[in-house]
Amino acid sequence: MIEYLGNNRAKLIVSITTPSGRKRRTKTVTYQKKRDVPAMYRQFEDEVKHNPLIDTTVSELVAAYIKNRKIVGIKSTTELGYTVAEKRINSRFEGVLARSLTTYQVEEFIADMAENGGKDGNGYSTKTIANTLGLLNASYERAVRTGQLAKNPCTHASLPKKKKTEIKTFSEAEVIRFIQALEDERRDWQVAYELCLLCGMRRSEVLGLKEEDINIPFRTISITRTRHRVDGELVVQDTKTERSTRTLAMPDIVAKHIALLIEEHHALQYAHTDWLIQDGFGQPLNPCSMTNHIKIVERNNGLPRISVHGLRHTFATMLNSEGIDIARISAELGHSQITTTFNTYTHVFGGATASSRGIADALDKKFFKRGTSQALAEKVKTAEA
Repeated sequence: MIEYLGNNRAKLIVSITTPSGRKRRTKTVTYQKKRDVPAMYRQFEDEVKHNPLIDTTVSELVAAYIKNRKIVGIKSTTELGYTVAEKRINSRFEGVLARSLTTYQVEEFIADMAENGGKDGNGYSTKTIANTLGLLNASYERAVRTGQLAKNPCTHASLPKKKKTEIKTFSEAEVIRFIQALEDERRDWQVAYELCLLCGMRRSEVLGLKEEDINIPFRTISITRTRHRVDGELVVQDTKTERSTRTLAMPDIVAKHIALLIEEHHALQYAHTDWLIQDGFGQPLNPCSMTNHIKIVERNNGLPRISVHGLRHTFATMLNSEGIDIARISAELGHSQITTTFNTYTHVFGGATASSRGIADALDKKFFKRGTSQALAEKVKTAEA
């Protein structure tokens, strides 16, 4: 649209759709001849169409990406993660134009999060920083992919080196004490913790179980959904990854306890849900309750403090100590890749998996079973002959 202002001046107005909605771009020009104005307008229109994000801020770019992801479909927990990361980005880059953001500014943002972020001011974890940068990077990647921006300032930004956190697990003696302690707990608590400790299940997977997922005669559990608490609401979602949807065999003692649990639920005098793990009133158990309750069990029984997820870690270390190969451990845990399992537990495994140790032991037995280098020398002499 062209508005003639008089005195050989005209306002050029171009409407363009941006990630944050419909916007108007304007430009005032001075002309010698009125017939030249349409050509000026077409040139201005081309400039706007080739750079539609020229006035879009970083905040608007991120908001547009999240909006697009919601349309495609994302989990509630993912959406919550986006919302939290978006707040960090907005607090830093509020009002900054998307096209003007530099790699230097992004790296300064990363450094500030690492040094001063978090509630205690000691810096956010590497994972939190990576998630925040991941959202910013994905927002720019989309803009570059769709031709709206020429470059992504996050491409060459460096993350701080990830700190290896110590995995806390129970020893074999502590596992026995913990299992014995569960005998004094309500059946729902007992089964919930046993599924984490003796089947390697995530808390969300345990709380996502329904009676229909349990096959007592075959002692199997079908894991097909998870249950979380998001913004105060209980939400049911698919499993974390495709490999997380799996069927597990359970120890006989767990199967017996589950059978008793289901009988107890059906004997309740009031209505109950079909969720396997319930509170004392027949309703699905709050995920936070497991996190808080395990601390009480550990304190009352003189056990070291480990989290609910620490029971899953203990399960993995127990399998490795029994000589179970890492591929089988990975499948039981429902990890998307074997590398995830090894990277998580490499220092717990002593830098070598049970499979690797098995190979080393086999070679040791083959060549050094007599305990001296003479045995190897004789092997070589015989082979050469």
